[in-house]
Amino acid sequence: MHPRRRLLKRIGASLGLVGSSVLLSKITPPIYAQSTPIEIEPGSFVSPADYIVFEENGKYYAKNGKTGEVDFGPETDASTVVEDVISALAEGGHVHLARGEYIVTSRIDLSDKIMLTGEGPSTILKLADGANCTVLYVNGENIVVKNLAIDGNKENQTAEPIRGVHMIGCTDCIVENVFVKNAKDRGVELDGSEGCILKKLVITDCGLENSDHGLMLWSGDKTVYRGHVIDGLVVKRTAANDIDLG
Repeated sequence: MHPRRRLLKRIGASLGLVGSSVLLSKITPPIYAQSTPIEIEPGSFVSPADYIVFEENGKYYAKNGKTGEVDFGPETDASTVVEDVISALAEGGHVHLARGEYIVTSRIDLSDKIMLTGEGPSTILKLADGANCTVLYVNGENIVVKNLAIDGNKENQTAEPIRGVHMIGCTDCIVENVFVKNAKDRGVELDGSEGCILKKLVITDCGLENSDHGLMLWSGDKTVYRGHVIDGLVVKRTAANDIDLG
């Protein structure tokens, strides 16, 4: 037998292949992972958030993060969907806003252990014309607002007070990586609270009068300033003081 054929036969035997004439070029090539995207049925969708709020064709919906099913919506008012979701999370939970603009016609109240997150500046809570209300009202313990933008639409409001974020009676709450602009009154107000963290806030173009501030720390009648951490704050183009200690 030709030496080359004997070599191929020995290789074939060592690989467990049958036949006296094995061609290496015929060995099955490795199988690589396919690059074609796999479609996931809505019911199989899983997210770390309890609910994902999203906009589609001018309507707002909330999808259950565990089942993938739409539990709330369609609604033309984003605040209705967000409030419905928060009411469903009686023990607290995570509400995620997908990128998009969310028109808010009434105040969104955040209570104990609610986490509200977005996808950075591309997630915008915008106050509707004539809504005349604060956008986010934060009252309770261990509340987190993170990675979103707020547009107070001040030119189209007719009453005060209107704040971008109003934190009152809060304990151990966090507002981080939030962009607030165009609030008619104050961009962010921290009132009668303790142990809160304000981190990477950008507050611009807030207020119309000389009593309207970018960030106001107000002791109220509950506490003096206790244990707050403010880090990475940018405030500019405010009607009155960029930062005011009430």
